[in-house]
Amino acid sequence: MKNKKILLIIIGFILAFSIIGGTLYLFKDEIFDYTSSVDENFENEKEEIATATPLLYEVTKDGEDTKIYLFGSIHVADDRAYPMQDKILEAYSGSEYLAVELDLIAFEKDFKAQMEMLQMFLCESGKTLKDYLSEEWYEIIIQYMKDNDVYNSAYEMYRPSMLYSLISGVSTDKSGLNSDDGIDRYFLKKAKRNSKKILELESAELQYKLLASMPDELYEMMIISFIKNEEKEIASLKEMYEAWLNGNIEEFLNNSNQEDIDIEAIKEDLSLEEQQLFDQVLELMENFNKAMNDDRNDGMLGTIDTYFKEGKNVFVVVGAAHVVGEYGLVNELGRLGYKVQLIEYK
Repeated sequence: MKNKKILLIIIGFILAFSIIGGTLYLFKDEIFDYTSSVDENFENEKEEIATATPLLYEVTKDGEDTKIYLFGSIHVADDRAYPMQDKILEAYSGSEYLAVELDLIAFEKDFKAQMEMLQMFLCESGKTLKDYLSEEWYEIIIQYMKDNDVYNSAYEMYRPSMLYSLISGVSTDKSGLNSDDGIDRYFLKKAKRNSKKILELESAELQYKLLASMPDELYEMMIISFIKNEEKEIASLKEMYEAWLNGNIEEFLNNSNQEDIDIEAIKEDLSLEEQQLFDQVLELMENFNKAMNDDRNDGMLGTIDTYFKEGKNVFVVVGAAHVVGEYGLVNELGRLGYKVQLIEYK
């Protein structure tokens, strides 16, 4: 591929939602490890002062008693996320249901479901991973996995989409954040301890089908982007987490999307053939981000709307990338006639 360096830089800038948008964290630490990583003993919250101020919205409608809370989460965190603000815990306690993208704790315990989902990522008959990657990049990717202790010979049976989830998790580990401290996991543990009813906005099948449906060449480019831009990816994740802690995710996303990149200026330095290739890459990335965020937002919006119409008081925990932004759930619920109010902690 021509101008690989430019393409990798652009991909590095565009890719921003895998951690706060959800889905991709599902593979991490679970593949080929059939023992549950879930701590069954829910630890008591530390007696400390809450400092994190993540985004929490109250959703109501005039003349209706039903109330839904929308909490923008992040799927990896550290102890700075805890303890939660009293207003968050009160909103959770006062809700009859907890809704999450996916009950990942139940999924981790369902060996049969995991095996069914993994079938979607197997190589075609007679092929191995090497058949889906260029020879040069195959060697780079495998060596990177070995260097970071995430390689298993069994992965040779799977397509690049599997490797993408594993390799993107390396940046998470090196950032000092981890999925065990993730916000959705925290509330799932709490709900299971308190016997609160749990609802799923999506399903494992939907999320895995979405991952498996993306082109192999796109995953190859994104994997290489993670490897070549590892330090930038780690720094970006840390900045994203700080933004989540401070409740300014929307500002961060608005300042870190592809609109900050002068696409036309870059294309001026490319040949006609390279410009065409560049446009194809951008289209792939746009389709990826649309599928991962905008399209899923539509499904989540319909489900939340149904909760309200059924009179269910629900505490909804969903990736912050789905909550904010022009087509995020906050704006879309407002367009449906709901009153969406940001909860102030002071």
